[in-house]
Amino acid sequence: MISIRVLFLSLVATFLLAGHIRASGPTSQPASREQEIERLTEKWSPAADDWHTEIDADQAGKQLNALAAFLAESTIDAIPMADYFAEDAALAQMCGGNPTTQSRNGVTITRSDAITAAGDDWFKPADALRQLMQPHDGGHDIHIKSKVVSVNRDAGSTFATDVYFQSSSIQPEGSHVQQNAEWTIDWDRNADHAMPRIRRIRTNRFSSVQWPGVAFADCTRGVI
Repeated sequence: MISIRVLFLSLVATFLLAGHIRASGPTSQPASREQEIERLTEKWSPAADDWHTEIDADQAGKQLNALAAFLAESTIDAIPMADYFAEDAALAQMCGGNPTTQSRNGVTITRSDAITAAGDDWFKPADALRQLMQPHDGGHDIHIKSKVVSVNRDAGSTFATDVYFQSSSIQPEGSHVQQNAEWTIDWDRNADHAMPRIRRIRTNRFSSVQWPGVAFADCTRGVI
């Protein structure tokens, strides 16, 4: 039988050991909510994991969306070109080349070939954008959308993106115009600019559609 003395000493030893463990354990306070959010933000940041293509796609998309806002307001002359285009920027014919046109039931469809070959005419950014937006002149409800679908990253300070572009408007007489294009855009990074800037735009595919009036009408009463 264990004596009371032995039992008492065992309890004392256990108490002292537990106190030693608590004393030698971590003493830092739990992280605050703000600290925890900052830690998780850093953990999931693309830059933290060297996801440079995601960074490139995000920044390119922001630049294109900013340009789209100017185009939708028909304020090309107000664009601060140096913020979006490199000094040597040149854009190929934005509406493609060798257009073919088909018309049926009042709908006119124009399709153009790619403009990628060396020696094609290159334009200054403002001139190329005016060419692109010319079919929307005088129109209203102008909508511009672009989407970066892929990124090709070079070893240096440049990268390229494949971009889908779409624009639409309603003309004064009520007809609708829509343009669709696929572009390859070369971007340049410069230490003097926080965001990448466009060096080249090449048109891979272009089409436009024009139709009179509304494309669809409410015919609910006709089937009641």
